[in-house]
Amino acid sequence: MSSPLPAADPAPRHPLDPLTAAEIAAARTILMTAKALPETTRFPTLELDEPGKAELAAWSPGVPIHRRASAVTLDTASGAVHEALIDVSGGTVLAFTDRDTRVAPYGQPP
Repeated sequence: MSSPLPAADPAPRHPLDPLTAAEIAAARTILMTAKALPETTRFPTLELDEPGKAELAAWSPGVPIHRRASAVTLDTASGAVHEALIDVSGGTVLAFTDRDTRVAPYGQPP
């Protein structure tokens, strides 16, 4: 018998913990709203943007974790591809880059 799923995502306890479902949903909402992306936008990848060594070295258990996400978006209607860096903790988009889909590597991140 399988155990029931928890009612809510546990908060990340370490800076390298994967994004929670709530963080993924927040990152998506932040990006869709900030960049006015159409509903035809899909997220082939949306994952933790791992902190640098200095941030990891400065962290200790119990200290709040600043979380960022990196994403690749694909507009299925237009074929537009973008890369983004989202500050999930701060609720902002830090970077948003258009990827040319007409020449190699055809919209794929380098």
